[in-house]
Amino acid sequence: MFQSLFTTDHLSFNQVVQCTTAGVMEGEVIYGRLLQIRKGVGQFGSDLYLIRTPNGTLRTIENDVLKPCELECPIKEYDSETTEYRIADEWPETGFIIENPKQPEIDSPCSVIIDDDGKVVVKSDNVTLPVN
Repeated sequence: MFQSLFTTDHLSFNQVVQCTTAGVMEGEVIYGRLLQIRKGVGQFGSDLYLIRTPNGTLRTIENDVLKPCELECPIKEYDSETTEYRIADEWPETGFIIENPKQPEIDSPCSVIIDDDGKVVVKSDNVTLPVN
């Protein structure tokens, strides 16, 4: 059972999932409806997940393990497996599991910063991605 957590076989589109490590140090529970998995382009070659949080924000999660949970998160009528999702208004992808994403892998190490506009971004040598 534990090994299956490191695969995406147990996850499905629009399933409510919770991050197992992101936000834990801050006492935050990060969860939402899983909309897309981009294979291998997250930090350290991890999968990058797009989730819709309960307040409607589209958020990226990487270098983490997601687990199904029973927390409440409304379904948005505009989210579907045929919806085109973008990160930083770039790298459009349609579908649930994207085996060969168009976007570059996030280099490691990277830093999480707040830019001059007050937006939280992930920054590395090759790419800058907004977190929200």
